[in-house]
Amino acid sequence: MRHMQPSLTMDTGILVFEDPKVALENLNRIEESPLSVKSMSTASLESSPSVVSLGSRPISFSMEDHMPPIDIAQVKLSYKSAMQLLVTKFSKEEQSTELFEMATRLGRELQRSGRDEEALAYFRKALFMKNKTITEEPRRVQKMFAGILFDIGVIHERAKRHVDNLNQVKALQAFQMCLDFRLLVFGTDHPSVASAFFNLASVHATLGDLESAENLLLEALAILQFNCPQKSHLRHVWIALGKVQKSLGEVAESKSSLEEASSLGTDFLS
Repeated sequence: MRHMQPSLTMDTGILVFEDPKVALENLNRIEESPLSVKSMSTASLESSPSVVSLGSRPISFSMEDHMPPIDIAQVKLSYKSAMQLLVTKFSKEEQSTELFEMATRLGRELQRSGRDEEALAYFRKALFMKNKTITEEPRRVQKMFAGILFDIGVIHERAKRHVDNLNQVKALQAFQMCLDFRLLVFGTDHPSVASAFFNLASVHATLGDLESAENLLLEALAILQFNCPQKSHLRHVWIALGKVQKSLGEVAESKSSLEEASSLGTDFLS
């Protein structure tokens, strides 16, 4: 399967997983009259759990450094003084990288604490510091940059439950840009690229574009069937694909996908 090529533009996704055996049972009930999604309006798609809910959280195959917890209050208080110190002790390039990493860490800690708006502010600071030089930065910085875009997509995806589709569009933009960067940094066959395809598929499904969602999930599978760090991730994608195919009326394909998921078992720690 041919993978999408990076375009360095802005565009994202998230798919409630059910047990594939249960999904197969549900599918059998509608086999005689499969759901036709192509004739449904976007509004009706948004109200249909079988279409909108492809999963409760994004799958992340993040390769960014796992940063230890930090004291949010302490770091926020020291942020300005740290900037002044960096100006006097480091070159412009070193200043940029140090502040980039600090803003990234703080943004992620705020995100973990549920303070999404504050987290977005620091993520934007970090992106601003490196957006003009990112293609020339070390691989470590590029991976962090892509990770920030992923986190921004997750925040907007989460916000859809409380606001409207504007956040879904913002999530789409962030996840697409994350995909573009991961393709550049990792190439076309890395699990991190598969996670970006997966999450883009979720947003497309939520917006009612199920054909695109199906194609993106197939892109993810093309990678994960040969390079998957955890079989639970592969299982999630098979389930998501089965749900999309069911909504498209592709009953046989949906059964096959859910059977693939079922064959991978239920041990999510493997």
